[in-house]
Amino acid sequence: MVRKNINNFRPEKAMALTLLTSDAFVSEAEHEDACALYRYWQALPAGKPRRAVDPLTVGTRLIAHLNLLSRTETDDYRYDLVGSVLQDIASRLKPGALAGAIKDVDPTRTFIFDRFSDCAASVEPRGFRARFTSVDSKPVAVLAFAYPLDITERYADSLLLGVWACRTDEPMSWMERRSDAIDDVAAWLFSD
Repeated sequence: MVRKNINNFRPEKAMALTLLTSDAFVSEAEHEDACALYRYWQALPAGKPRRAVDPLTVGTRLIAHLNLLSRTETDDYRYDLVGSVLQDIASRLKPGALAGAIKDVDPTRTFIFDRFSDCAASVEPRGFRARFTSVDSKPVAVLAFAYPLDITERYADSLLLGVWACRTDEPMSWMERRSDAIDDVAAWLFSD
């Protein structure tokens, strides 16, 4: 196994996090599923049209992890499809919910929304590992990978989002929030 450093975003301090890719997933099968979603996105036609994404063709193992978001006129992201993994983590997220609405609940909780924005602006896949207490007071530990869809010259108007529960072996207070950015998704997923 190869160790890698990924950018660690913590508002109060920046540091490098060493993380084994395969150790981040709950199981090897889930790691394989995350790789399969990357390959699915990669195989989409040029421009990565959202209409080419058929949730029924991604396979039964991936469907629970699959989420689709579309950019609104106010540069927010609306959840159009919410998979069961994300629904279990954040029950408030239903189709039609806005990703940026978290700013109204707690303006310091924008790290996930910021990763969506970075994915759309860079038109490159972006990922993160996040650990925090949800607005519902639930401890959350997730790996998520956002893939740009409906790519125009400079922006993605939709996102394909895969979400997995992740291991939480590191000691950390659940009151502490941590989001570790994964900027090169392919290198991170396929490095082990």
